[in-house]
Amino acid sequence: MKSILGELPITEKQAKKLEIKSRTQMSPMLEKNCLLLSGDESYEKSAQKIKSLTGIAVSHSTQQRLVHRYAFEELPSNPEVEVEEMSLDGGKVRLMGLKQISSPNKA
Repeated sequence: MKSILGELPITEKQAKKLEIKSRTQMSPMLEKNCLLLSGDESYEKSAQKIKSLTGIAVSHSTQQRLVHRYAFEELPSNPEVEVEEMSLDGGKVRLMGLKQISSPNKA
């Protein structure tokens, strides 16, 4: 098993005691770190940072599979609040199907 400490050999008895599912290749802490870094940056950059921080190589495709394995809670949106500023880091963004929101304060 890959962990933030390096490769750890885990026996079946240890896996059962630690409640680790079979075929799990990453420790929960390494998985958590991958998810945290993937949320802030691209999968490629998070793979590089995991390698430099822990010495353990976790590829960008593994990072992506890991993120898509989870169902994250959506934040509630507020249609009354107008977005005034947005910051994007590279790539293309396409805004489609936008409808103008009429505010009750405007006539």
